[in-house]
Amino acid sequence: MPTFFGKKTWTISDIYNTTQERQFKSVGCTVNYLGVSRSVKSTSILDKWKSLFFRNKSLMKEIEVVFSFQVISNESGKTYPVKIQLLYDPFGNLIEAGQIKIYCGCPDFKFGSAYVLNNHDALFKSEKTDIDLGPAITTAPKKKRDGILCKHSYAALRYLIQNYNQLMSYV
Repeated sequence: MPTFFGKKTWTISDIYNTTQERQFKSVGCTVNYLGVSRSVKSTSILDKWKSLFFRNKSLMKEIEVVFSFQVISNESGKTYPVKIQLLYDPFGNLIEAGQIKIYCGCPDFKFGSAYVLNNHDALFKSEKTDIDLGPAITTAPKKKRDGILCKHSYAALRYLIQNYNQLMSYV
């Protein structure tokens, strides 16, 4: 989905389509759903500017939904937090063409995924994640890797897709 300036933002489909090796590694993870939060998407300066010309038309507010997971690597036994942010669909459909933002607390995500996702406006950001990721957000990874996501975030995304209707009932 192109933005106002032509930069492509990544969708669920863009991120979910990854290498088979990464998919295989993610099977070795246990995903625990922790909860969901939602918020009204803040209006951009461009939206405010548009509202000057469309006074009689109401602008639709978008609701962002953030799913929180705890993913355990069965291989190492380590546990990592994963956050996935989507736009809320009032009809309960998973919008595969909709924008996604994702975060994982593992080192592989920090030094391999964060920079790439940030460049495509697909990195879930908060004060806590910005501190955790530090310069990894603006520094390119030193070596090329297979796939966009780490195995933990891929496992959580697969869990979300497979259980979407049930998880949306909590929203």
